[in-house]
Amino acid sequence: DEATFRSTDELPANAGIEGLLDIGTGRMSCPRGYVVGKRFCWDYTQKVYAPCGVFCIKHPNPPKGDHNPEAP
Repeated sequence: DEATFRSTDELPANAGIEGLLDIGTGRMSCPRGYVVGKRFCWDYTQKVYAPCGVFCIKHPNPPKGDHNPEAP
């Protein structure tokens, strides 16, 4: 069974959100209150963590007022 949610408020704690790519700007878009975070994967060949994508993370210090919290 896959659960569905209508808003980010309904998501379980520590849930990850996949961002959407804006075709017009080429930038990643996240829901309000989230920012783009880098994903790191273990490279077994070189034995290091290397960037391997992006996802949305809860904004650590949400801006006050009428700003754009989705902007990275």
